[in-house]
Amino acid sequence: IADVSNNIREWMNEIPGGTLRSDGGDIIIRTETPEEASIEIGNIVIRASKEGESLLVRDVATVYSSLVDLPIATRFNGKPSMHMYITKSGDQDIVKIAKIVRSYVDGRNRLSYQPTWMDYLQGEQSIRKRAWDMGSNSPELPSDLALSSTTDLARFVEGRLNLLTENALYGGVLVFLLLFLALSWRVALWVGIGLLTALCGTLVIMSIFGITLNMLTMFGLIVVLGLLVDDAIVVAENIKAQHEKGESAMDAAVTGASQVLWPVVATVLTSIVAFLPLTFVKGNIGDMLGALPIIVACALAMSLFESLLILPGHLGHTLKKSEQAATNSLSKIMKSYEDARNRFIHEKAIPFYTRILSLAIRFRYISLSISLSTLIFSFGLIAGGRVGYEFMTVPDAETVLVNVRMPEGTPFEQTEQFLTKVEKAAVSQNEVKHISAVVGAQMDVESGGDSSSSHLAQLFVELLPSEDRTINANEVIDNIRNDLGDLVYYADNISFDLMSGAPGGADITIQIKGKDIAKLQAASDMIRNDLYSFMAINDIADDTSAGQRELLIEVRDGATNLGLNQSNVATQVRGAVYGLDAHVFAQSGEEVDVRVKMGDQLQRSLGALEHMWVISPNGLSIPLVEVASITEQRGFSTISRYNRDRTLVVTADCVESVSPEAVYAQFPFEKWKEAFPDIDFSSGGRQEQQMQAFESLPLGFAAACLMIYVILAWLFGSYAQPLIVMLGIPFALIGVIWGHYVAGINISFLSLIGFVALSGVVVNDSLILVEFYNSRRSQGMPTYGALLEAGAARLRPIFLTTVTTVLGLTPLMLEQSMQAKFLIPMAIAISFGLISATVLILLLIPALLMIGVDIKR
Repeated sequence: IADVSNNIREWMNEIPGGTLRSDGGDIIIRTETPEEASIEIGNIVIRASKEGESLLVRDVATVYSSLVDLPIATRFNGKPSMHMYITKSGDQDIVKIAKIVRSYVDGRNRLSYQPTWMDYLQGEQSIRKRAWDMGSNSPELPSDLALSSTTDLARFVEGRLNLLTENALYGGVLVFLLLFLALSWRVALWVGIGLLTALCGTLVIMSIFGITLNMLTMFGLIVVLGLLVDDAIVVAENIKAQHEKGESAMDAAVTGASQVLWPVVATVLTSIVAFLPLTFVKGNIGDMLGALPIIVACALAMSLFESLLILPGHLGHTLKKSEQAATNSLSKIMKSYEDARNRFIHEKAIPFYTRILSLAIRFRYISLSISLSTLIFSFGLIAGGRVGYEFMTVPDAETVLVNVRMPEGTPFEQTEQFLTKVEKAAVSQNEVKHISAVVGAQMDVESGGDSSSSHLAQLFVELLPSEDRTINANEVIDNIRNDLGDLVYYADNISFDLMSGAPGGADITIQIKGKDIAKLQAASDMIRNDLYSFMAINDIADDTSAGQRELLIEVRDGATNLGLNQSNVATQVRGAVYGLDAHVFAQSGEEVDVRVKMGDQLQRSLGALEHMWVISPNGLSIPLVEVASITEQRGFSTISRYNRDRTLVVTADCVESVSPEAVYAQFPFEKWKEAFPDIDFSSGGRQEQQMQAFESLPLGFAAACLMIYVILAWLFGSYAQPLIVMLGIPFALIGVIWGHYVAGINISFLSLIGFVALSGVVVNDSLILVEFYNSRRSQGMPTYGALLEAGAARLRPIFLTTVTTVLGLTPLMLEQSMQAKFLIPMAIAISFGLISATVLILLLIPALLMIGVDIKR
């Protein structure tokens, strides 16, 4: 084999002969080599005799072209198939890519083209139309072939964008209706137009800075949907109040806007500052939430510009027209409604509120005690397990990924037989729509990379839309597990992963780091045995295996007398089993290897290898077992290191409705450390992301609170009043906890993010109230009367700013789509927290201000 390989290499190696510089010019010299084809290679001379007879390659070998032997089988719905995976690269638009692929598939299948309204606008330039034309103009598929698309992950993005767009629209309508009912229809109209202006301006700024529309940026716009009208409500309500006091419309517009100028600027600054802690969050969660503060800052800046510079002029002209007597029936009806509403507010609502506020101020220490007791009781719901906690809420999914890893060295046929059984268990579920099976390879959906080996297999189970199913994806997985039964123990690992578009990975990840691999494996065994005692845990596995079976060939000492050594014995074994690469050439854009090897028998039989003969340098043929010992052992297929330490990773998943964090807190880490003092046990995956997030979030929140304090101290000219205003922040936790309790969902990290963002909104309402209190005090009014008048004056704007924010998020909280599950905890935290904080602001803040006066006295 080595002789044939060397001869081919010598014949095929084209060596430049230099340049002949003659009088007629420079001439390049090169030797002619055979064509890079099977026939020409077969005619290469290996040896020639003196009699003129030549021994050719084709005389001692069969020369043919073939493909590399990588056993991979793919099936789609049980039939042989070929898969093409299409992924986006860099800043490409995944939605646009998905539209192109779907339209091409429809065109290739000769389905009719269904244009959307965007396609009508773009005409022939529509990417969907061009892709459909390309597919329909391609040759028709044979009758026994079919083309279809599956595992369309772009649906997550499209679904969430559509969901948030619809909720933004519904929320905007609810906000406008509230303004229409609570203010005059003219004021509501201009506040609504201001909302659209601020949103459009935000989109322009996003375009300038290259910020794209995605799940989080769209959610950021929904969060600020109610905040955007807060400034406009404060300005509009104060202008209208000045007009009702007798000022002319244009003078009221100037006076009303000027009075609330700095408070409105402060509210915008505190809201922006409240979202800044999200920039401190590390890890994948930080990357995901990083764009949210930018969106909020852009939107609120546009809102501030519109409410202070554009809205007052519009309101001045509108109120001027409202001074005219009603002439038509509709105007008379609206006028009657507004008069009745104003009478209700001024004669019923405000007097009722002032009576309660008077009691809260008189019995201020009892008010504070009730608030503290309610807060402590709310924390008791968490401590008692009534409200659970989990790091990240994973929504339902429409695609389940099943990764199968058999023991190292498992033949391809056995892996295929095992995956077929898993496939049958999945097909038996009524909720399954499509199944794609791959044997011999696995693809990493997150990174797009893949690995090939005979012991690997993968299954993509596409389910019916969640609206058409009676059970969720986790229940489908449980049914598949039950159908498999004890078959799961024949595999090294079978993992189920929900492709929901949320951060994925195992529910529980434990990293074991040390230097002794035997101790690491023993520690892994102990951990896995202990985890089996938890009823809520399944799919327990680690990333080690018994390793690939290896034949270790060691040359005997006496082999050197025959001229054999480790190198030439290894070369002959490699040539017989794998082959020797004699030449490499390029063809059709690929590199083609010319490989010389024995037949396939040595690759498939251990006995054939043991009976192999090796040839010494002097031409003697000797059995391999005479010159070398052959022993079998296990070798490591992979070696994992983390910070240069040998690392094993143990993973597990939790059953549905069980918080992985609650289970993780019960693990006996002390027991493991006592048993293996030289080994480091640490968190990984989801738990590591949680630790990274919580390491940075408190620091960011503290920095935000400090900046809010500075803003309030500048506005109030006081060091004590900002502390009183900021006391309303922790009381917002009452609504956050009770909101999750009522909704029946666990508090998640996004709930805490919602609370952090809520802190700025809570301060806004308190800020306006305290600012009016200070203005009345500066006019010489007594403390008690100033508090009552400030509360009465700010009741309607505080109520409206709260309700508009809540209404903007209400459609999202009521959404039943699986795409909304991921975002609902954050919406609940903001909405219910703001409701509870508003009640406390209207009653507790005045009581705290009076307590502050008591302390000062």
